[in-house]
Amino acid sequence: MTDYGRPLAFGLSLPPYGRKALSTAWGAFAAHVDGGYVNFESHPDATTFARAYPGPTGAQVRELWKRYDPDGILRRSAKA
Repeated sequence: MTDYGRPLAFGLSLPPYGRKALSTAWGAFAAHVDGGYVNFESHPDATTFARAYPGPTGAQVRELWKRYDPDGILRRSAKA
């Protein structure tokens, strides 16, 4: 059997359910997936960048930002 790694899962919760419902639903998946798509982050915080771009990957992303987006126009919401 081919091992494709761990699955990517994402959820969407709109009113009237909101953030609490999404966080509760995500709890069932979180231990079974690796990574994520940072643009789908439902409530970013100080740990979002490190979780999305761990270790050397984060360093590479920061270097690319410096090179291609020195004024931060494309990453206004990212906290790195």
